[in-house]
Amino acid sequence: MWITRVSIANPVFATMVMVALCVLGLFSYARLGVEQLPDVQPPVAFIDVAYPGASPEAVEREVTKPVEEGLNSIAGIKRISSRSFEGRSQTSVEFTLDADMARAMQDVRDRMAVVQGVFPKDAKTPTVARFNNDNSSPVIVAALMSDTLSARDLSILADQTVARRLQRVEGVANVEVNGLARREVRIDLDPERLRTYAITPAQVAAGLREAHSDQPVGLLSDATQDAILRVEGRLADPRQFAELVVAQRGNLPLRLGDLGTVVEREREPDSVARVNGQRAVNFNVFKQQDANTVATGEAVKGALDEVRKTLPAGVELRLVYANSDFVKGSLQGLQHTLVEGALLTVAIVFLFLHSWRSTVITGLTLPIAVIASFIAVNAFGFTLNFMTMMALSLCIGLLIDDAIVVREN
Repeated sequence: MWITRVSIANPVFATMVMVALCVLGLFSYARLGVEQLPDVQPPVAFIDVAYPGASPEAVEREVTKPVEEGLNSIAGIKRISSRSFEGRSQTSVEFTLDADMARAMQDVRDRMAVVQGVFPKDAKTPTVARFNNDNSSPVIVAALMSDTLSARDLSILADQTVARRLQRVEGVANVEVNGLARREVRIDLDPERLRTYAITPAQVAAGLREAHSDQPVGLLSDATQDAILRVEGRLADPRQFAELVVAQRGNLPLRLGDLGTVVEREREPDSVARVNGQRAVNFNVFKQQDANTVATGEAVKGALDEVRKTLPAGVELRLVYANSDFVKGSLQGLQHTLVEGALLTVAIVFLFLHSWRSTVITGLTLPIAVIASFIAVNAFGFTLNFMTMMALSLCIGLLIDDAIVVREN
């Protein structure tokens, strides 16, 4: 071959080419991202619509069928499957492999914006998302605990300080907070009073919505300026709810306090978080779809270190689980296996050839070929993951076999 002839005739040139390949390979290796698995995104979109209080039959009739009919005319769809639950509708749209997913997702959002107009008034805004199996579990799980603060104060600190700081980290898509203690204003209506004044709970709710709202009145203008008029009806003090007029019976205004009792209390929790039996607030940090797992995890851990410096005494922000550490540890184990396999292969070659010269020449093919392969890995946009590292490990045997054949010839 001409490469062999040129290398033998110009040993210095061949040496410099190999050194250049090693340098470029090391430079490419430093720029490679680290992931657990290759970035494979199936062409699937999900639509989730909440319809609180509706039965599965009503969800299917009023939400699921309009969604299916609206999506059915989008080009490139292979399969549509839907499930109707109590208070929720979930639709999965699978596209063909050659479909442009960016355009397909935009078409899905456009159709859902049109279909949303025929939904019942109690149905929530549809959530449209692309399938991302790699982002089904959080990258970082952290917990905020305290022996001195109350559950309410700890929740305020978690929601206003820690969660907002984590949401600003580059690569973070969503921060799910569990175990918060929230306050609510509860209105306990008296059935006897409702019957006495001939008023229903629905009328009370409608009157409460009208009274507890800010209403624009209009614009007041003169020769020099304009002023906006607005009636501020929203209350800042929960104790003032009892004085709101929610209905009228003749000349008698009915206040909310006349129909029941108004109590400010802690809302019943919808989630509880504990760490070793201690009450805590839990943070599940999810990365963006195209973000790097390790880079995002390291950035989140850096943000946690910054937040710890600003926390009051007696409050602990603990890192519970980091998926980035698992990915890094697994890849480091594969790297060690790769090096150990290369060394054992070189030793076995020496035992069979009984020649240091042949062993060194054959062994030099390993680092040069493996390091140079990182140039192609980086050029094609791949990352260091289980698949690429295992492929390199398997290629060592092929490299040594080919090197021995060339050496013997």
